[in-house]
Amino acid sequence: MKLFGLKPQRKRKKPDKPQDLGQAAEVVGWEVSVRHNTDLVAQAFFNALEHHPAPQIAHSDQGSEYRNQIYLNLLKSFNVQPSMSEKARPWQNGHKESFYSGFKLELGHPECYSTLGELIEAIAQQIYYYNNQRIHTALKGPPTIFAQRIAFQKLINKVEFNNLLIREVAKTQSV
Repeated sequence: MKLFGLKPQRKRKKPDKPQDLGQAAEVVGWEVSVRHNTDLVAQAFFNALEHHPAPQIAHSDQGSEYRNQIYLNLLKSFNVQPSMSEKARPWQNGHKESFYSGFKLELGHPECYSTLGELIEAIAQQIYYYNNQRIHTALKGPPTIFAQRIAFQKLINKVEFNNLLIREVAKTQSV
C-alpha cells in the first residue's frame, strides 16, 4: 500500500519564502491501492483537483509510475510541468521524504488494521491532523491555516490596491 500526496505550486529547489513552503506542506490529494502504479498516482492527482487548482509543477522522485507516459500526458493535459529529483538524490525531494517518514511512523504498519476500511479511516485522520492541527515550525501553524492567512492577505492587498486606484481615478476626473 502506498500513499501519494500532491503538493501544489511545488518548486524543484528549496522554497525561498514561507508561503511557498506552506503550499508544499499540505497534502491535497491521496489515494489507497494495493498496487503502487500509474493508476494510483493519477487518481491521487484527480482527487487533489477536486478541491484545488492544478499546480504549475508536480515534483516527484523518478519512480516508474511518475515516468509513465500516461501520467506525463495527464500532467500535460492540465498544463502541469513534471519535475523529478535526480536518481539517488532523496534530499532533492526532502519535504515529501520527511512527510512519508513521519506519516508511516505515526500511522503504524498497515497490517495492524483488521480491515481496509479501518486503514483508510486511519490514513484520513492522519492527513487531517497533518493539514489542520499539527504545527509546522516554518509556518508557525498548520498548513491550511497558513494558506488561509496568505489568501486573506492577498485579498486585503487587492482591495487596498483597488481603493488606491479608485482614488487616483477620482483625482484625475476632478481636475
